[in-house]
Amino acid sequence: MTTLMERTQRLLELLGHDEAPFGVCYSNARPDGYGPKAGEIYSRERELAGHIDWQRAFENFSCIIGNIWLARKKRAPAWISHEECGCMGGGYYAGVYRPYLDMNVLYVSTGVPGTHIEGEHYLPSPEAMRAFMEDTAPPVPDGRYCVIKPLELFTADEPPLVVNFFVRPEVMTGLYVLTSYATGSHLAVVSPFAAGCGSLIA
Repeated sequence: MTTLMERTQRLLELLGHDEAPFGVCYSNARPDGYGPKAGEIYSRERELAGHIDWQRAFENFSCIIGNIWLARKKRAPAWISHEECGCMGGGYYAGVYRPYLDMNVLYVSTGVPGTHIEGEHYLPSPEAMRAFMEDTAPPVPDGRYCVIKPLELFTADEPPLVVNFFVRPEVMTGLYVLTSYATGSHLAVVSPFAAGCGSLIA
């Protein structure tokens, strides 16, 4: 029986791409790899009670995309958990906590009124951001850690929930065409707005 990676190798050859994809899974064991340090614990209850130290949270910020970049270089896992989150957005999109925080909504849109925290302006208003968050469906984890790791590290009894290709534009075009061909639908591929972590996991 061929492995997942052996089956993927022919696809990579057809696409003219030399980097094997990564998969997403959940595990109760923290893998050896790249992830954030323990820090703030994000939850709606802690936010409403005023128990989240936002200064500490921003000082200890750790982007999951940065950890995935390191994992790609070393062909190793990246991971995130509720207790070792690094970023409130990454934690939400990875499914390690829910529901989303009001700070998510304000920070990614217009900023926090009455503070020096300027928003990232990804969407024009908190209302638009809240609608996006309501429409986003992060996976429901069946383990403590959300793990993003090279496809070759998966075993036969551990299929990835999502497969991510890190590709050049012409390879992306090939993936789009092959997906439409394989499904027989010109609507098979969509590219909704999201942050990098949201695109890779949620």
